[in-house]
Amino acid sequence: MILAIVLFVAALAILILVHEAGHFFVAKLFGIRVDEFAIGFPPRLAAVRKGETEYSINLILFGGFVRIFGEQAGEGERDPRSFSAQSRWVQAAVAVAGILMNFILAWLLICIVYLVGVPTAVDAQNAGQVQNPKVTIIDTIPGSPAANVGLQPGDVLLALGTGTNAFASSTSSQEATAFIEAHASQSILLEISRNGTDKVFLAMPQAGFLQGDPARKILGVELADVGIMHYSLAGGAVAGSELMWQETLGTAIGLVTFFKDIFIGQANFSDVAGPVGIAQAGTQAAAMGIADLLLFAAFISINLAFINVLPIPGLDGGRLLFIAIEGIGRREISARIAARATVFGFALIILLMIVVTYHDVVRLL
Repeated sequence: MILAIVLFVAALAILILVHEAGHFFVAKLFGIRVDEFAIGFPPRLAAVRKGETEYSINLILFGGFVRIFGEQAGEGERDPRSFSAQSRWVQAAVAVAGILMNFILAWLLICIVYLVGVPTAVDAQNAGQVQNPKVTIIDTIPGSPAANVGLQPGDVLLALGTGTNAFASSTSSQEATAFIEAHASQSILLEISRNGTDKVFLAMPQAGFLQGDPARKILGVELADVGIMHYSLAGGAVAGSELMWQETLGTAIGLVTFFKDIFIGQANFSDVAGPVGIAQAGTQAAAMGIADLLLFAAFISINLAFINVLPIPGLDGGRLLFIAIEGIGRREISARIAARATVFGFALIILLMIVVTYHDVVRLL
């Protein structure tokens, strides 16, 4: 568990590093002075200066920042190397660079997972390509006997039985399903492997969970033969692009729906993970293996990109909003208004973090 936590924290730090590196390198590309490159938020743990830039690591690792000279309103107005002295297009490029880096990183991570090997259910098309398939629970019906005793998607089925010493080993999901159906009137003992740990569960099939056949007794598990499928470089890039598009579209729709529900007062914060929930899920992903950790990191990177797109002062989207307003109005936003808007933006972000963290803690209790 300690190793899983370390791996998750390292993955999160890399996501932040890549995001801030986007701002950093594009600013440097256009000759803008960068005063500080920081991972995490203060209090500061350590710092080193190289050239004109100070590189620091801070205690609160859920974030990071690049302090660019002239980014604050009223700073470095007459200095040609300040952010404020650049054209609107250059300013926008610097602001959007971190967002683009997160999307690029997510795509690369997903492609790497496909190349390393991704868990895949055996079907007629890939039967000869999936390696070492094992009978795996891929879903459970809420409220069913299987769900009530604690069986979870991802559990690998090792054996089935109807008595303490009468296990019947299953070699395929079809055989396992047939065994359960043949003993629907008996309590069934299931031996499973979860994250490398063997567990035993006892459940009895019940009726009333199938809409088309309510009298049929079932455990409420969906089984499949799941193994590892390796992709070629081209195949991994194609499959990675497809999954990247699906996750990007789904995240965008989810965020729009969430903020729409906030506006109308119907937001369900229990469906949103904050720092505690992300840390818990990330640690679990790391414990399941490198592929799961990389996929989790990719999905977090996509979410991080979208969150930074939000037009909230203090985020990259807020900076882009300021740049757009200044470009349309052909005049800079006053330092006083920009400062107040940024404070308001940070207050809103902190409020949202407190709310979602509260729901994270409630789910753990």
